[in-house]
Amino acid sequence: MPPKQALTYSNYYSNETDKQYLSATWFKKFMACEASALFELQNPTEIKSIPMLVGNYVHSYFESKEAHEKFIADHEKDIKTRSGTKRADFKKADRMIERLESTDLFNFIYNNPDNEKESIVTGELFGANWKGKIDSLNVEKGYFCDLKTTSRIDNTFWNPEERMRVPWFDEYGYGLQMAVYKKLLQLKYHKPFNCYIFAVDKTDIPAVDAFQVDQQRFEDGMAKIEEYQPRLLQVLAGETESRRCGHCDYCKETYQPTSFKSIDDIGSD
Repeated sequence: MPPKQALTYSNYYSNETDKQYLSATWFKKFMACEASALFELQNPTEIKSIPMLVGNYVHSYFESKEAHEKFIADHEKDIKTRSGTKRADFKKADRMIERLESTDLFNFIYNNPDNEKESIVTGELFGANWKGKIDSLNVEKGYFCDLKTTSRIDNTFWNPEERMRVPWFDEYGYGLQMAVYKKLLQLKYHKPFNCYIFAVDKTDIPAVDAFQVDQQRFEDGMAKIEEYQPRLLQVLAGETESRRCGHCDYCKETYQPTSFKSIDDIGSD
């Protein structure tokens, strides 16, 4: 079924369009904890974490001068102290911006004047409406870019399922996000697209690097969507009860014991 509302820059992040379109952000939230994600979707609140604001601050700078000025005006209390000076996190964000600006490959590929910034793309994946917003898109040359800010570029995390350490890119499910973008672009423009990741970290002397996403990560991302989406749609429609992960803040806050456990059960979940 076609969505009731067309996407624009002003309504892209609205609760109304979040309910009409699937997105990588919400898909990953539901995969992590259905109960928490469903509650958040039904009871939207503005969450302003400093890491998120720093990332958006950097993104807005490379979108346009107007977008950056608007972001600063909208979040002035978060960015500046009462005396009007920038807080330490945003001074660091300025250093991240300067580091990216001094990177020739970033300027040539991401900041290419022919690229469209924050390009909205929609389409149907496995029978459901999806949306995506692409940081930097060059349709003619067949590539799109995503800018990632991370704590450290060389960070890895222990993955209990794979029983090995994995890069931050995989830990945060960015392969699934890029798979969605790539597929939606291919459906719209009927041509192949390469995906390039530019990363800058939040260390005192920011490090930058550039990556190309491989085909296997695209395939893995689409496979996860194909496997989980039918259940997700049932949860969203109220046809299936949402699952609790038992570990997130929402689950801890709302948990009600219904019986007594054995001491040996501690840590077994």
